[in-house]
Amino acid sequence: MGGRVQHSYLAVYNTAGFSCSMGPLIFSDFSYINANLPVVPPSDAQVGVIPIPSGVFGGGFLFLSGSIYAEPSPNAWNAGPGVTDTYSLDYTVTAAPVLLIKEAGMEMVTSEAGGSASISLALTGGPTLSAAVSPPGSCSLPQCSAYATFAGLSSTNISTTLTLTGQESVGTGTEQVAYFEEVFGTDAVPEPASFVLLGTALVGTILLRRKLHDGSRPK
Repeated sequence: MGGRVQHSYLAVYNTAGFSCSMGPLIFSDFSYINANLPVVPPSDAQVGVIPIPSGVFGGGFLFLSGSIYAEPSPNAWNAGPGVTDTYSLDYTVTAAPVLLIKEAGMEMVTSEAGGSASISLALTGGPTLSAAVSPPGSCSLPQCSAYATFAGLSSTNISTTLTLTGQESVGTGTEQVAYFEEVFGTDAVPEPASFVLLGTALVGTILLRRKLHDGSRPK
């Protein structure tokens, strides 16, 4: 099953055989794993997926839990005091013929910082991007980001790991992630023009945040 990129829930993307295109990129083989015991939200039906197009350069997605709609949310990625929860998301990104994927960026935003949260994005055959939000008092903003350029890949498997730990010494030390975004760029145009990718994506995300806070939901 293939088609244009959709503003939907991860359960749709997680369907066997699903693929979609965005600019010069094709995204496929989505797999979301929430193996925490006891089982905690969110399931793939509780994770929104919103496209972040970047024209001829590439694109990516913003993955969000219910926490972006209401505080607090029972469907957010979260970990209670002294608890560590881990979630993983895999998918494949393939560039159009004669093009190469040459850059990647990500950002994670927390909505309740009572512990720590980290995210890693590993590209098969390429780099691994890592970022983290630390316990209260050690960072100024509840968000983190990472960006990298590399030699170029015609296709790569993306493996994202999201880890949250609630602060045990604090009675209300719950750590909660509202969303994370991942974007990819190709060599569709000569450097340094392709570096507009991340900036373009983030501008779109700013507009998206305003829209979400005005009450828009994935359809």
